[in-house]
Amino acid sequence: MVSIEERLQQYVDVVAPYLEPNYPAECGETFEQWAARRAAGDGPKMNMDPDRLVWSNLDDSAISPAEHGAFARETLSRYPDLRRERVRISPFIGRFAVATVPGDIEEIADGGCVVEQVVVATATDGSRVRIPLCVIFYVKDGKIVRLHEYQDRAVYQPWADGHLAADLKRTSVGK
Repeated sequence: MVSIEERLQQYVDVVAPYLEPNYPAECGETFEQWAARRAAGDGPKMNMDPDRLVWSNLDDSAISPAEHGAFARETLSRYPDLRRERVRISPFIGRFAVATVPGDIEEIADGGCVVEQVVVATATDGSRVRIPLCVIFYVKDGKIVRLHEYQDRAVYQPWADGHLAADLKRTSVGK
């Protein structure tokens, strides 16, 4: 039998690559160096279900991994000094389910991790941006099966409205 501590550590181990330096500023690289290295397959190896969805509270939508990756690359190309500060991880155990159709429930996870952080970058006008971000990683059978991102809309929205280009918006694939 696996102890609670061992089970919590398993969830931390699944999410650990996310906590490694991932962004150009965190790796001491230019965006071009970072993008070339990532294109060559050198980067964090996260154990993710290829069909997972990334949901955001900002637009109450879920996007595919490919769309989330494209959005992240575009954001990093425009804000190469973007980095994370005050990163904290808290694993949890519990069964989590989502409603797939009215009256039908699908169990999606047996635990996971909550990652709290502050995203810091320089906006196009030179001002500093600090956006609190919370990411919940849902894990099942040793794989990340879903991510939920929570950002403070009062902090994020003025930055997005004033500094993100119109073409740099998430594309929804469903709720």
